[in-house]
Amino acid sequence: MKQWDTVNPHREISRIAFTPDTGIMTGSQKQGAIDLNGPTLSIKIRLTHGVIGPGKITLLEHVDSLGGISAAAREMGMTYRRAWHLIDSLNKALGRPVVATATGGTGGGGAHLTEFGRELVQRYRATMPVLEEDAAPLLKWLAGIDSGAEAADPG
Repeated sequence: MKQWDTVNPHREISRIAFTPDTGIMTGSQKQGAIDLNGPTLSIKIRLTHGVIGPGKITLLEHVDSLGGISAAAREMGMTYRRAWHLIDSLNKALGRPVVATATGGTGGGGAHLTEFGRELVQRYRATMPVLEEDAAPLLKWLAGIDSGAEAADPG
């Protein structure tokens, strides 16, 4: 499930939210429709020398689909420098490149994910629904506590 950032609606955040009335929010809903006052889950993986989270994964997806770091940065509402820094931090933290770049010229430059970068995105995205499903009973229970309503034990 996904929630959308209000500052930049193009930036997806892997997060789920619960309210006592509605339960799990769906990925097609925009943040304006989601009550973010309830408990939410946001997953970041801390490495020895960096962090992998939904923002960096989304950036990689945009680089892959748009064919360049500049286009991906524009899509996400950030500067090229910021996007490059995030990609470089992933490369350094993981000890291998996640993006391959081509120098500009007559045909222009560009960028694409390396095989390792594609596998990273695929594995991250495959793991998130499992974690979200596992966290659902806890978040629903916490939403009931937050609202002052009686909440069932998550099990």
